[in-house]
Amino acid sequence: MGMNVAYTPDSRVEGKIQSSLIQMVHFLFYCGVFTISFDLLSVAIGGFTFRLSQIFLSIPMGIGAVVFIIVKKERLPLGFVSLFFWTVFLLLFINNTTYLTRNIGYFVWHIFNVFLILSTFALFDTREKFLKLYRYYVYSFVCLSAFSYIQFAAGVLGINLFIQQWFKEGFPRVNGFSYEPSYFSTYLFIGWVMVYYLSHFQISLIPQKHLKIMFYVISGAMVLTTSRIGWMLMAGVVAFKLTKSVIGIFTKGRINIKLFGILFLISLSIMGYQLLFGFQNLNFILNGTGLQGTAAHSSIGRMQQFDDTYTVFTNSPIVGYSLGGVSPAIGELNGVRVLDQSDAKRYEGISIFAEVLAASGVFGFIPFVIYIGLIICAPLKLIKKTSYEMKHILLSLIYSLSALLVILQFNQNILRPYLWLHIGIISALYYVIKYQMDGNERTV
Repeated sequence: MGMNVAYTPDSRVEGKIQSSLIQMVHFLFYCGVFTISFDLLSVAIGGFTFRLSQIFLSIPMGIGAVVFIIVKKERLPLGFVSLFFWTVFLLLFINNTTYLTRNIGYFVWHIFNVFLILSTFALFDTREKFLKLYRYYVYSFVCLSAFSYIQFAAGVLGINLFIQQWFKEGFPRVNGFSYEPSYFSTYLFIGWVMVYYLSHFQISLIPQKHLKIMFYVISGAMVLTTSRIGWMLMAGVVAFKLTKSVIGIFTKGRINIKLFGILFLISLSIMGYQLLFGFQNLNFILNGTGLQGTAAHSSIGRMQQFDDTYTVFTNSPIVGYSLGGVSPAIGELNGVRVLDQSDAKRYEGISIFAEVLAASGVFGFIPFVIYIGLIICAPLKLIKKTSYEMKHILLSLIYSLSALLVILQFNQNILRPYLWLHIGIISALYYVIKYQMDGNERTV
């Protein structure tokens, strides 16, 4: 008499791939997570840069694709159909450029990011695997923040440890392993939002007292970048919470000591800076904005970049330029025929949504918007159906993604690997929760 055996995703995968190989794959994936913001440690081939994270992730992505085909072909990542149709539009418009090599390179980069989502979804398909990944993900921000303190101290001592820019002589602007401080600040902001949110709740994965220390470590690193956008967004979050606390004093009689402590430290830092350098040196915060008599080159430049990006779209609203073709199109708008990477860098667009609109055309933009909308909104329907801990982990990921999309409206390049890794992690968690629910298993 035969016996029916129920195979879970774990048992079916491990039946085809040895457990030692799985451990190696996960290790390489974690290495890719840790180096996801690394721009400097890279290899340039044919004018294109291959990052260290892409090298680490290449094997896990290949294994993940196999796992997806064998095990999960009946289950697609969240919003994958919309992502597929957006990809089709990018492929259709790939020839609409004066610099085809760049467009092909960017499309391959996009496909890499799609496979990153697939591999994250396929390899971290259980609660145990996902929580291990998430813990490592959070700690990676802390580790790189800690490195930035070493980088700063080394710079002060006259040792250049991958420093790309200096605030003034003997005062480095930390950038981790990113191209520049603003890139590093944008990356750290993801972890800052996650840790800030989680620090308000008691979860077993990471003790609350550890989260509070991690929050201050990441905050300090973001301050040392001297990135104005990062500072403004942090200040905006703190100001919002501080306003709620002030209202709470009058309505509920509660005082948020933590937030008032942060405000005190900020005030103390400003007074200390004034004693060391004088208030006139604080003009660097306004420099480039046109305020208080400072130059307006930064704000005017960004406005011009956005205007050029949008004009490129209006010139061809139906047929886009694909992701690598936006820069050559802007160059052509300015009377320059872009034929190499150095020229392309001079005519980068700005605001990732404007770039996608120009790259995809109005009809291609629709599946992209649907995809981003699904990634943010669909998981919110699950928060009342899962455990306390998983609910707050999910919300930390959604809030940090939303914050990242806001900050990227002031920057270029939708293809940043850490954005798509974050989306992949959300997709994996959505599947873990949904799978457990569909199987009537409330272990999540």
